[in-house]
Amino acid sequence: MMSSAAMASIETMVHATRIRAGRVSDLPAIARLLHRANAHDGMPRIDEVELCELAKRCRLIVLQLDASELAAVACITRRGVAFAVIDPAVASAELERRMMGVAEALVDSES
Repeated sequence: MMSSAAMASIETMVHATRIRAGRVSDLPAIARLLHRANAHDGMPRIDEVELCELAKRCRLIVLQLDASELAAVACITRRGVAFAVIDPAVASAELERRMMGVAEALVDSES
């Protein structure tokens, strides 16, 4: 379990970052994020092969946690948000609102 000081430091770092467009080079970090989320809650998620195929047909947005890891990812299609995942270590209602707000705005802009 993370100390409250460490958690506050991570939350400050995450809130200081910006949501950006995902890139093909983010796919390994997205796969690791999906794995962390699955390990935390046991919900099945797409595997790396499915992720690569999906990335060809959707728009990814990400929130960088540090140089090599992501705090969140959302996959957007013309029909809506295909999925959104937030790292369990930094998950918060505010972060979920940020990601979903941007994702939904992008869906609306493509309609």
